[in-house]
Amino acid sequence: MPRFLRIRLTEEDKKYLLELKKTAKTPLRNFNRIEILLLNNEGFTVKEIAMYLSKKESTVRTTINNWLTLEKEGLFDRDRTGRPKKWKYQGEQVTLVRTK
Repeated sequence: MPRFLRIRLTEEDKKYLLELKKTAKTPLRNFNRIEILLLNNEGFTVKEIAMYLSKKESTVRTTINNWLTLEKEGLFDRDRTGRPKKWKYQGEQVTLVRTK
């Protein structure tokens, strides 16, 4: 049986998460992670959070574990491997760069 995951957010952490949640540029992934953390802090179980947000239980557990180990850094995606972007932003002008 999986262990019971519970986080206790400080007032400072709650304030940080709520401010981040309100910003318009917060990606959907981060918004969902914030929701998971706030709901868990309120006493909801992993299963209840997963059903409420239509996420897998493993996603909820991963988010909570990332918060417990990495704290604020656990909210954001790490750099991903793969092909680099084909374009570079330079002020108002977008320059396309062809890669081979």
